[in-house]
Amino acid sequence: MKSNKKRPASRSSSPPSAAFPLITQTGLFQCYEFLAPNEYSDKTFGLLAFLIRNSVGEINFSSIMDEIERRTQSGIPLDYAKALEEKRLSLPMIEASVEKCLMLNRLIAYINQNTATFLPLISDIRLDMKLKIIDQSPNQTVTYPNDFRQRELDFNRRRTAQDMRRLFYISHQEAKEPPSLIHLQNRVTEHLTYITDYKMRNDLKFRETGISELPNILSNSFIIVSQPRFGANPVVIYDRKPGSAEYTVRVSVTIVSLLHDFIQSHPNFIDLYDIELSLWPLSTHYKLDESQTLPWKTCQIQISPDDKPRMIQYAELTSVTILPSNKNNPRMHFSETLHSLKFAIKVHVHLNEYKYSQIYQIPLESSSFVITSHHNHIPHMLSRVILDDIRRFSKTTTIDVNTIKNFLLRYFKQRTGVVPAECLKNYLEYELKRAQNERRSFHTLEDVFLDFVVPFVHQVEFMAKHPILSMFYADGLFLGICNSDRAAECMINSSDLHAPIVDLRMNSIKIEYKSIASSPAANRSVKPYLCAVRVDIYNKRTNKFQYRTFDTNNLSNDIVKFVTTAHAERASHIRVLANIDNSNSMKNYRLFTDFDEYYHERLHEIYRTNEKYKPITNFILNVENGDDPGDGSAVGASNDHLVSSTPHTDLAEMFADNPYSIPPSATPPSIYDHMAYASPTRDYSTASIAQSNSLMENISSPSNSQHSQPLSHEYLLQYTLSQPELLTEILRHVNIQTQSQQQLQSTSFPNQPGHERTYGQYQQSPIIPNLQNRVQSNATCAQLHPAPETISNQSMTHQTPSMSIDEDLINFDEFLASPN
Repeated sequence: MKSNKKRPASRSSSPPSAAFPLITQTGLFQCYEFLAPNEYSDKTFGLLAFLIRNSVGEINFSSIMDEIERRTQSGIPLDYAKALEEKRLSLPMIEASVEKCLMLNRLIAYINQNTATFLPLISDIRLDMKLKIIDQSPNQTVTYPNDFRQRELDFNRRRTAQDMRRLFYISHQEAKEPPSLIHLQNRVTEHLTYITDYKMRNDLKFRETGISELPNILSNSFIIVSQPRFGANPVVIYDRKPGSAEYTVRVSVTIVSLLHDFIQSHPNFIDLYDIELSLWPLSTHYKLDESQTLPWKTCQIQISPDDKPRMIQYAELTSVTILPSNKNNPRMHFSETLHSLKFAIKVHVHLNEYKYSQIYQIPLESSSFVITSHHNHIPHMLSRVILDDIRRFSKTTTIDVNTIKNFLLRYFKQRTGVVPAECLKNYLEYELKRAQNERRSFHTLEDVFLDFVVPFVHQVEFMAKHPILSMFYADGLFLGICNSDRAAECMINSSDLHAPIVDLRMNSIKIEYKSIASSPAANRSVKPYLCAVRVDIYNKRTNKFQYRTFDTNNLSNDIVKFVTTAHAERASHIRVLANIDNSNSMKNYRLFTDFDEYYHERLHEIYRTNEKYKPITNFILNVENGDDPGDGSAVGASNDHLVSSTPHTDLAEMFADNPYSIPPSATPPSIYDHMAYASPTRDYSTASIAQSNSLMENISSPSNSQHSQPLSHEYLLQYTLSQPELLTEILRHVNIQTQSQQQLQSTSFPNQPGHERTYGQYQQSPIIPNLQNRVQSNATCAQLHPAPETISNQSMTHQTPSMSIDEDLINFDEFLASPN
């Protein structure tokens, strides 16, 4: 390469701003994102990930952290919950704000529930972040050669950790605690100064040794801190204008130089030239525009106003231009190949005192990435990159299921910001072993595992695109990617007869290996099914499943309906499957009312709809009695609950109220519960079950001596009218179509916890008219269930008319079902 083709960077005798644009990064979180992208503490996984981490999911609120810090430094104290409330209030009234509002609601509830522990935890995280980007051992006495070799080891550890963290989570300890870039820059400055200013000047015998050390120091002075990506993925999209032969590829890469401080203190020693780049592997069909180079810039880092600013030299790539080799045939296919970028960094060293001048070429090569034309290619292409990185980092040529599983779990954790559950680990191991057995005639990672990895990656990316699902996952309200058969088995084996059970999960991954038995992965494109969130409902009393699917194209709005139902109905008897294991522990369940922590009235202002919500009393016909024609199926029936069901957005019809099911205690979870998946939930105790069932037991067993005596209508009527809560429940459960058809089908009262005592069918008897007449004079004894609420733009207070005539009682069910 001829040096006159590329301009050298201006000598450091000029201020950096005179040579390059001076970019300023202030505040801990901005500085951290620049110096240590994708590096996070274990304390930031779970709900906190979306407040602390800038690169998790497609939505996060990490900018608020720096905003609070700046306000505090300006003398304007502001707590975190208040800042998030202001953010929620400022959300624009558009559909894209719906999911953000749901997430903000949960974060605000989380902070308010953990006020005593939240601030100390944030302080710990901030301290951990600061220690990872500063130099913790400045001004050391240099010892040759030990310190030089240690610097090289530290640099390699930092480079490997940076590369792996593009796709995989690796902790600070697992990476062997690599030092920060500031630490490495200080060591480079110290070691170059030691050689040129001290050792070579005072020890003539060391001059040759010192010059031989220069290539080692320079090669350890440049690092790619952000590998090729588009957004968060190493799958980049090209754009080709009509009529043009050029392809513009949007790809981001950041390279940092550790020579800034030495160049500043030794103005005439080093020249840096613009970086040349090339695309590999070389192709006979296309090449990069050779005129494109990367200039050096300077970034000023200042974590806090009290800290001394530090300068970092860096180069940034945002796009490249690809030209066809044959302009007569401009159509090209990039995605067939995994590409990398090679960077040629030219450094001219002038040691005039020692009559030494040399140009060094420092090569850098990026990690692999894929160039493609459409976003729908991402799952397949990203899976290829993941498997390539697994092969590269594991340094193994054998197909080891445990290695593949561990890397996929690291990818899940890094991308979603939540800790993978044990059931996901078991599921991955099962599917990977199945792939290994079914594809045993193949020997490459892609040929064996790609058919499973593609749909798995597709679902992980779906969770990252909709981080509200990751929040549900952290709260134990969403099973995510799991074995759906195992989930159904856990629901069937539940010991609570009266509590309907719900699980939310991703749709099942189905792979027909027989149809691709002889087909290598390289010869075909693996296209996964569309992602969907399933809602399975099981009623043990009726022994039936019901199957629902959120509308993928309208996911956030369907979730709003779901959350609003949880808030409006307070159905604490409904349990949510939070974990899949072999035990029947109540720690495997959450409450349906836990979704209420995602609710706030602001949702109604952002999400506008004319749809009506039905009250929970209408759930009786659906879940409690299993009356869901065409949807419910008895256990053992041929209905495959893994297959996509018809989207059902009227979510209020999914569940039914059950007065016999006992809600757990309402003890809020610990702040640390949300750092891992499916933290222990509230316990169901035998004592609480017995206590809560006592009201209904008193009707069927008014005294111990009367257990075997039939109960008179008059006694039942008098007792019912003396208990407003019970009267409400009976009125809500009576389903009378017409006055001439009034009939009490069945009345079930638990005789003891876990056992139902069922009375026979009753024909119409004096209890019905007597009850109706007395309701007229005792209407004030019962607070009837409120009328259905409309999800309107503003919260409204609904008045329930009193029931005073027989006709009102006859049409009670219609009244509850009618729109308000």
